[in-house]
Amino acid sequence: MQFGHDRYVDVIDALNDAGLPATFTQTGGMNAALEVTLETGQYLLITDAGDSLSWNREQQNGWGVGVDPGSADLSPCLVAADGP
Repeated sequence: MQFGHDRYVDVIDALNDAGLPATFTQTGGMNAALEVTLETGQYLLITDAGDSLSWNREQQNGWGVGVDPGSADLSPCLVAADGP
């Protein structure tokens, strides 16, 4: 996990500075994302625009942001995507 964190530390720091507590996380099957825990208990998962976040920053291609509603009775959904 430290390997991935070190590759995205600039983004993690920027999110933290903006009041969005972010960490590099593994979502299963070696898939990675940046995870932001919101005060509501929901999570933002920040990934590559078309796939999971690359472990190699040089292969990262755009950004995708989805919301995981946590315990709320809602379905996960894509919030935004920027990239090819």
